[in-house]
Amino acid sequence: MDSILINQLKVLTTIGFYPWEQAIRQPLLLDLQLGCDLHQAALQDDLTQSVNYDAVAASVTSYLQQNRFLLIERVAEEVAERLLQQFPLAWVKITVTKPRALADAQSVGVTIERSHTPCSSY
Repeated sequence: MDSILINQLKVLTTIGFYPWEQAIRQPLLLDLQLGCDLHQAALQDDLTQSVNYDAVAASVTSYLQQNRFLLIERVAEEVAERLLQQFPLAWVKITVTKPRALADAQSVGVTIERSHTPCSSY
């Protein structure tokens, strides 16, 4: 399976557990890996046969700017769900990073993977 990568998409949103965090906007950085078949797009040099990464970035940015969140886990889950519904994707892998969340760390983050078909259990 092929994939499209969007790295370090920066979005200002209301994010945080503490009350003071709900009064400000803070940056989140998102790494998106979008699983899709790119073969026809490559052969035909045709964007309509691919996933428009500009539209993906605009969708994610708009959604995060218009909503409030307590946890980066929720951000990752809702972005994954939204992308799987809006675009012809087989799966997504999303990393959400919150810079300066800890005094002694550059950032904290979560990574999730979601698909249309749940993985079977072993």
